[in-house]
Amino acid sequence: MQKLKFILVLLLFSLNYNSTLAQTPILNAVNNYKPGIYKSFEEFVNNAPSLPFDYSISEKKRGYGALNMGGSVVYHRIGISKKKGKEIGTVYGFSDGQFIYLSPFEPELGPKTEFSKIKYLAPVSYYEDRDCNIVNGSRACSLSRRLISLTNGEIGRLTKKGLREILSIEPDLLEKFNNDPDRNKKLFAYYVSFMERQKSKSQ
Repeated sequence: MQKLKFILVLLLFSLNYNSTLAQTPILNAVNNYKPGIYKSFEEFVNNAPSLPFDYSISEKKRGYGALNMGGSVVYHRIGISKKKGKEIGTVYGFSDGQFIYLSPFEPELGPKTEFSKIKYLAPVSYYEDRDCNIVNGSRACSLSRRLISLTNGEIGRLTKKGLREILSIEPDLLEKFNNDPDRNKKLFAYYVSFMERQKSKSQ
């Protein structure tokens, strides 16, 4: 999704939080999600997984940055056999009842399929992934701070420039961000502050 379009989605959300909340069952089920595997985006937002979930969950850390020194993203796998995963086919994500894990590009399920945990659930939710490319014959990865609209499933990226535009409707928060010497490392924290402020205003 283009950055400008996603920013407009966020600004519209800030004016229509209650309407979005009413139309999105998963937002009303915080920490009480129905356990199961989501076969589609619609199953996810409706808190209505069509397949049961009775599997163990393991973590897999994958680094990014030069020599993987920039940090790591934690992915999650489920303890399912290749045969069972193939029977299920493509999936969108799953919930263990406490957390939500997504792989929005709908891979075929298997023991090595990796999912990202949603770190902040809202009408425009946040999770982390990696972007990897081949540079000079070597694979180079960077952190990708991703936003997903629960209205239509479209995915965008949270960038410093985009966050400044989002914060423009909260001048004091924007000023704080601009004056913060560690702002590049705190995009997620400022995003949450913005979203929580919009939520509070709608109540």
